[in-house]
Amino acid sequence: LLATPLLIAAVEISQPSGDLDDALIRQVVSDDTIILLDAEAHGHFSKFKLQFGKSYASEEEHDYRFGVFRENLRRAKLHQKL
Repeated sequence: LLATPLLIAAVEISQPSGDLDDALIRQVVSDDTIILLDAEAHGHFSKFKLQFGKSYASEEEHDYRFGVFRENLRRAKLHQKL
């Protein structure tokens, strides 16, 4: 029980602030789960694009938007577990 705050503090010190959420997510999910989340995110993103008529001018913009969508989906799932 006391090790958890120490572990979080160690991760926070060793990780840049932008990577903290990813580091915490990796602590609670396996690599297989992350792969499943990516596959699930692609499906949700495709539905999102269809539902809201989204299209992107370049592959780079599409990849960027998908990355943002995927991270938001992961954060939402993490918050739902809390």
